[in-house]
Amino acid sequence: MARDLGTRREEPRRPLRPGRLDAEALANDRALAGTVAWLRLTRNGVMARRLLEAEDLPLPWGVLYDVYQRLEMQGKVVRGYFVADLEGAQFALREAVDALRGVQTEPQGQSEGPVLLSTCDPACLYGAGAPWPVTDASGAEVSCHRNRHNHLVIEEGRPALLVEWAAERVTAQRDRMPLPR
Repeated sequence: MARDLGTRREEPRRPLRPGRLDAEALANDRALAGTVAWLRLTRNGVMARRLLEAEDLPLPWGVLYDVYQRLEMQGKVVRGYFVADLEGAQFALREAVDALRGVQTEPQGQSEGPVLLSTCDPACLYGAGAPWPVTDASGAEVSCHRNRHNHLVIEEGRPALLVEWAAERVTAQRDRMPLPR
């Protein structure tokens, strides 16, 4: 029996490797999209398009938006304008809204001081792949790579110092915070 070499058998589609996300599978699988949307929201507290763009997910905002709309109708999340500079629709957990209200009502003169934040931390909204760039004191953009050796000192919600490679290089981010001599 001779086999016809001109025709190819169609091979079955291989399943995804564990831990890998496929944009088409996510868009077509409501349960999986719902899980991813919920995980992102519980991690960040607030979710918006720009925050999704900072993530390395092959998932369109429209799919998440539909999930968040359903969660809003179920009373599990709230839609509103919670974080300045995040345009468009924002969805938040009620606990996150309460926490943001608490931050908003604190007296201006009583901040907790600077905060050291790893550039790998999901709460870090500055640097490579993040919605807001890091700039030096002159206003020029500074590359801020996300790795375990780099940290940002955040003061009053803005970067004050970029500490790279375990303090091998320190860059002042604002004029008012000079480096000690």
